[in-house]
Parts: sequence; C-alpha cells; structure tokens
Amino acid sequence: MTKTFSFVLAVLLLFSCSAIDEKWDDCVRNYKVKVVYDYNMLRADAFTSQVQGICFYIFDENDRLVKEEFRKGPFFSNEFSFDLPDGKYRFACVAGDTADWDEMSRYWSLPVVHNGFSAPELSVSLKGISDGDLVSDKRLPALWYASPVSPNNSDKMLHINGYGTDEVVLSLIRNTNNIRLIVQKNGEQNLKSEDFVCELKDAENSFTDYADHVVDKGKFSYIPFIQKGGVLHNSGENSSPSVLISEWDVNRLMKDSRMKLTVKRKGDKTPVFDMDLVPLLLMLRHEKYAGMNDQEFLDREFEYEFYLILDDSGEWMQLVVKVKDWVIRLNRMDL
Repeated sequence: MTKTFSFVLAVLLLFSCSAIDEKWDDCVRNYKVKVVYDYNMLRADAFTSQVQGICFYIFDENDRLVKEEFRKGPFFSNEFSFDLPDGKYRFACVAGDTADWDEMSRYWSLPVVHNGFSAPELSVSLKGISDGDLVSDKRLPALWYASPVSPNNSDKMLHINGYGTDEVVLSLIRNTNNIRLIVQKNGEQNLKSEDFVCELKDAENSFTDYADHVVDKGKFSYIPFIQKGGVLHNSGENSSPSVLISEWDVNRLMKDSRMKLTVKRKGDKTPVFDMDLVPLLLMLRHEKYAGMNDQEFLDREFEYEFYLILDDSGEWMQLVVKVKDWVIRLNRMDL
C-alpha cells in the first residue's frame, strides 16, 4: 500500500505545475500585451525611449469596458500583464511622452469612461476646439494611439484560460506632428512676426475615433505656438537673410486633408503664400519613399520643415520642403 501511494504521488508530482520541467507549457500562466512603436521611418521599436505614460482600455468579447488601467514610465520593457479573470479581451491604448496624465488632459480630450462604456465610443480630440474658439495654438504633448481596428493592428483577442500563454501586440501610431516654417528674405528690411499672419487653415482633424480615423467636427485654424523674427548671419555673403520662424503641432494628418499653409501680410491681409499642405508633404513620398502609400508616409513621419524664400519685393519665389536630409524645391515660375 505504501509503495502504491508513493508511486501515485511521484506521478502527480511529475505532472504537477509545481514540477520544474520546461516542456510542460500547461504549467505556465503567461498572458501579456506587447506595445510597439516601430511604425516610424526608422522601422525600429522606440516605445521604451519615447513613451512615458500609457492608459489601457480593456474590453470583453462584446466590446464592453472591463477595466481602464494607467501605467507610468519610464518603461524598461514593452510587455504588460494584467490581473484579469479567465475570458477573451480586446485592448486599446492612448500613450504620451509624459507620465503626467493631468498634463496630457490639458491639451487632449481623452476618453472618459462610464458604466456600459463600449469600444466604439473610444475617441481622442484636441482640447479648446469649439464653435467659439476655432483655433489651436498650443505646443502639444506627443500622443500615440492603438486599437484592434486602428492602422497596422489586427482584431486579435487575448484568451485567458487557466494555465497557458497568449499574447496580443498593439502597434502605436503617432498622431501628433510638428510643422516648422521658415520664411526667408534677402535685403535690408527685417521680417517681423507682427507683420505676418501664418496659419494652417481649414483644418478638420481635431477628432479621431476608435479606429483612429479623423472625423470632421468642423473647420478650424492652427495658429503657431511660436512665431519670431531674426537674422541669419552667414559669413562670406553681402547681406544676411532676414527670417521669420513659425511652428505648429497638429493632430493626425490624412492623405485627403484640405488643410492650407497660408502666409499673409498682417496690415492689408495680402496673401503671400497659400497652398494645400498635405500635397506638399507627399511630394517627398513620391520622390524618396515610393514603396509607401500616402497614408503610411504621413503616419510614419511626424516632423516637417518648410523654407519659403521671398524676393526683394516680398513675393515668394521658392518653397523648400525638407524631411530629415531629403529636400524638394518648388519654384514659383514652374507653377
């Protein structure tokens, strides 16, 4: 009897999850969500180096909210685990380059959950865009977004069922973009910030939905969060160019956006420059990144620089579009 009992006990220990034997995967409980930010021009995961705060929205298989959970950086891993009962779950998240979520909420209208909150209700929008205040003039904290139906993601659910392993990958899209305009003029007269109005007009991208699609909630203008004049001191030249620098942070750009880059003289409102923004950006895609479609280029890149060159009379003569080390020049006489 004693030998029989010992044999049975040994067999139970052999097949027990407490037994140390790596071949028994059923003895492991490892359910995780992996968050990556490799949808960028470098095609390298920059999650741990750029993201400082992330808020997860966890839904059941019927898309009803189960839990909202915030994690604060710095992050040394891009894998996250959650205390959840057995079941099937979908995940979405909003991430920022600050761990101060109150700071994020000053600039972004982040999801406000309630009893019965469902996944399609998830959205993010710029704060302060309303019928009475149709401008955005703020330097924005960087915001990333991912959901099961956003670009570069799949509608895979995390299956938690006792001991076992499963993984869901969330691929972040960076929604915030930085646009910098340098107006340059040769001559003795300096360009002053109070002499020009630089705007991104007819913007419609204040609001993004569950799928990270831009939803038109009305037109508004982006006003530079900084605009200043100065002089470029170049050695070896007879005259130093006078410059006006303007900078904007904007929400997600779409390939069919009709936003316009405009420069006007403030006194008489005379237009100096007025062209659709996105086609100018996509000129670079056609030249250097022909392997990408238009929307992929706009989602991977997030820093753009323009140089608008004025002649002595103050009319624009050349526009230079620059991304990283790639440049395209557009001459007015060619249009």
